[in-house]
Amino acid sequence: MVNSTPVEVSLNECVDLSKVPLGALNYKTYELLSALLNRKKIFKSEDGYYRDWRGLFQVLKLDNYLVAELENHNNPTKRVLDLWENSLKGANLKDLQNVLGLIDRWDVLDDSNKLFYDDAEKFLSKTAKQVSTDQLEETSIGADEDIITKDDTRQNKQFYDAFILFADADIEFATKIMERMEERKLKICIKDRDLLAGITFEHEAIIKLISERCRRLVVVISREFLKSPLNNFFVMYAQALQIEQKKRKIIPCVYERLELPANLKFYFILDYKRSNKLYNFWDKLEDAIKVRTDSPVTEIKNQSKAIETVSIPKITVEDANESSADKVDRTQTKPEQLTTGTSHSVSQPIKKSLSSWDVSNALNRVLTSKSKNASSSTSELPTGAENSDQELKKVKWYSKLGLSSSKSSLDGTGEKSEKKKTKWYKTSKKIATAM
Repeated sequence: MVNSTPVEVSLNECVDLSKVPLGALNYKTYELLSALLNRKKIFKSEDGYYRDWRGLFQVLKLDNYLVAELENHNNPTKRVLDLWENSLKGANLKDLQNVLGLIDRWDVLDDSNKLFYDDAEKFLSKTAKQVSTDQLEETSIGADEDIITKDDTRQNKQFYDAFILFADADIEFATKIMERMEERKLKICIKDRDLLAGITFEHEAIIKLISERCRRLVVVISREFLKSPLNNFFVMYAQALQIEQKKRKIIPCVYERLELPANLKFYFILDYKRSNKLYNFWDKLEDAIKVRTDSPVTEIKNQSKAIETVSIPKITVEDANESSADKVDRTQTKPEQLTTGTSHSVSQPIKKSLSSWDVSNALNRVLTSKSKNASSSTSELPTGAENSDQELKKVKWYSKLGLSSSKSSLDGTGEKSEKKKTKWYKTSKKIATAM
C-alpha cells in the first residue's frame, strides 16, 4: 500500500531561491557558513574539489592571484562569496546550494537551509513593500500634476464649458462675461480665480486646460491683449487644435473698436457694442459656448407635433324645396374632419358672415337650376307665375337668414343683378340654339 501520510511543507520553503540574490543573506547566515567552511578539510569530494572554502574558489573559477589574499584573510568564506557577488551578476541562493552540493557539503546544506528560506522571505517582502511605495509615490506625483484648478481632486478632474483668455487690463469685462454665463448654468474657468497657487509653469497649466479640460476658448480681444506674445501663442495653439480635432474652439469677443490681426479676421466676431433688437451679445455668446446635442431637424419635428389641430369648416346652403325628412338626415350626418399628426379633435364649423350680394347670387343659382329642370323646353322663358314663386322663396330665405329684403335685392334691379340675369338669358338662348 502507498503511504498517504501528507508531507509537511513550510510556507517559506515555497519561495523561489533563484530569485533571491546573495546579498539577501543575513549576518547570522554568513557566520554559520564561515564557521563550517573556513576550516580546511583533508579529503576531497568525488569530483576532486576541496570540501571547504577552497572548493568554492575552485567551482567559481576565480583568479589564481587571489589565493594568497584568501589564505591570509580572517574570513575567507565571506570574502569568496563577496567576490562571487561582485564579479558575477545574478548570483543567487539557489546557485550557492548547488555549489555546496557539488563539493559534497550536504551537512552545510542541511544546517543552513532554514536560514536561507527565512532570509529569502524577508528580502521578498521588503522588496514588495518598496515597490508598492514607489508606485504610490509615482501615482501621487502624477495625480498632483493633474490637479491644477481649485475644483480638481485625485479621483475627479473638473471639466469646463469655456476658458476665458484676456489681458490683465480687461479683467472687468472678463469678470462680467464669467458672471453672465454662470447665471445661465455654464461652467466657466478663469485664470485668476480657478488656477491653484504654486503651479511651477502657469502657461503649461493653461495649455492643459485649453486642450483637455475646456470645450471652448473665449478670447477677449483688445489692444492690450494683442501686445502680449503669450496670449498670441495661446490663440495660435487653439487654432492648431481646432484644425487637428476638426472642432470649433475659439470664440473671439471685442468690446472696443480696433484693427484685428490677420489670423482672426476670418472669424465671426462677437461685438459687445453691436447689441440691438436682432443681435443680443449675451444670447449669441451662450449659444456659441453650448455644445448642441440634438439635431435641428429633430427640433423642427418636435415643434410641428406641438401645433394644434386645424379643422376646415364645411359650409352648406340649404335648399328651399328640401323636405323636413331630408333635413333631419343631413343634420345627422357627421361633418368631415381634417386633422394633422395623431390628433383626433372634432372640428367645429365656423360661422361666416355673408353679404346680401353673396346670398342673392347663391339663391339665383339654386332657383335657376330648379326652373331649368321644371321647364319642358329649354327655349321657353319663365312665366310671371314662376317669377312670383321665385320672389316668394327669396323673401322666405332672406327672413331665415336675417337679411334685409329690399326690392332692389329681390327683383334684381341693381346693376350687378341685371348683368347676372342677362347672362342667364344668353345662356338659355345658346342652349336652345345648340339643341
